Amino acid sequence: MATVSYKNIRKNFGSVTVLDDINLAIEDGEFVVLLGPSGCGKSTLLRMTAGLEQITGGTISIADKIVNDVHPRDRDIAMVFQNYALYPLMKVRENIAFALQIKKVPADRIEEKVRWAAETLNLTDYLDRYPRQLSGGQRQRVAMGRAIVRDPEVFLFDEPLSNLDAKLRAQMRFEIRELHNRLKTTTIYVTHDQIEAMTMADKIVVMDQGVIAQIGTPIEIFNAPDNTFVAQFVGSPTINLLNGSIETRAKRQWVAVGENYLALPPKLKLTTGHSVVYGIRPLHISLKLKSKTGKSEKDGRLVAKVVLAESTGSETEIRLMLGDQPLRAVLHGQHSFDPGAEVEVDLDENWAVVFDANTGERLV
Repeated sequence: MATVSYKNIRKNFGSVTVLDDINLAIEDGEFVVLLGPSGCGKSTLLRMTAGLEQITGGTISIADKIVNDVHPRDRDIAMVFQNYALYPLMKVRENIAFALQIKKVPADRIEEKVRWAAETLNLTDYLDRYPRQLSGGQRQRVAMGRAIVRDPEVFLFDEPLSNLDAKLRAQMRFEIRELHNRLKTTTIYVTHDQIEAMTMADKIVVMDQGVIAQIGTPIEIFNAPDNTFVAQFVGSPTINLLNGSIETRAKRQWVAVGENYLALPPKLKLTTGHSVVYGIRPLHISLKLKSKTGKSEKDGRLVAKVVLAESTGSETEIRLMLGDQPLRAVLHGQHSFDPGAEVEVDLDENWAVVFDANTGERLV
C-alpha cells in the first residue's frame, strides 16, 4: 500500500489546458473517487498516474517516490479499464495469470495466486471459460482478478461499471468496495456517476473544467457543497436552487423568492439586498394539500402548484412550481397529488445552503 501525491499538476494538449494546478494527497489505504462530468480531466489525471499520459507540469509521487519519468510497468500500480481489456483467446485462468507469467513468477506461485483471486471474486467455476462465455459482470471481475494478483501498491479504476446494466452496477459497487475493505489497497476510482461516488468513496474529489471544485467525504459534500456546481452535480434528484435576495421582515432575515419568503439557515446573517441562490434538497421538503387558511408567512409555510407526481413504489417525487421557479420534493412511500393541485410546502431551513448569486460560492 502507498500514498499518492499530486503537486501543481498541469496538463496541456497544445494550447488547451486540461488540468490546471491540481494539488491532492491520497492517504495509504484510502478509496478516493475522482468525480465529474465528461471533459473535466478526471480520466486524464488517472492516466497520468498510470504513466499513460505525459505530465506538462508538476509532480506525481507514489509511496513518496516521484514517478513522472518512471515507466508504467515500474510504478507498481494495477489498472482496471472501462472495456475490461481481456484477451479473447485466453481462458479466464490465463487472463488472470498473464501478468505474472510475464514477470516470470514460478508456476506454483501463479497457480496459488490465481486460485486465491478466483475464490475472492467468485470466479472458481469460470476459470476454464473464455471471456465471450461470461456476462459483463463476470468479465469485470476477471479484469479485477488480473489486477489483484499483482499485489500492487495502488489500484486505478477508470469508469469500470459504465458498460453494465443498473442491477449489475449495484452488485459490482458492493463487490469492489467489499474487496477494498479486505485488501486495504490504496484505490483511485474515476466515474461520472455520483451514486457510485457516494456509495463507495472514503473521499470524493469533485472536478470541473480541469480544476478541483471540492474535496471531502460523501456526506460533507452532500450536506455542505462549496458551490452551485458541486451542489447540482452531487445528489439525486438534484438539489433545488432558487434565485432570490435577502430581505428583513419582522426583525428576521428571509430569502425573498418572488412573493415567497424562505427562512435562512440558523446563524447565517447576510446583507439586506444581497442576491443569493437558495439551495434545498428534495428530501428536506414536506408537503400537504393546501389548508383553507392558505399561506402563512409567520411559520414559513409556502404554497406551490403540483406539476407532476412520479412514484417508484418506495418514494414519490413531486415536481412543483413555487411562483415562477421549479421545485422538487421527494416523499417516502406512496403519495397521490393531482396536477394543478395547490400544496403547502415546508422547507427545513436547518438543511438549506445559500450561495452568492454572482460567484456561485456557498455563504457561511
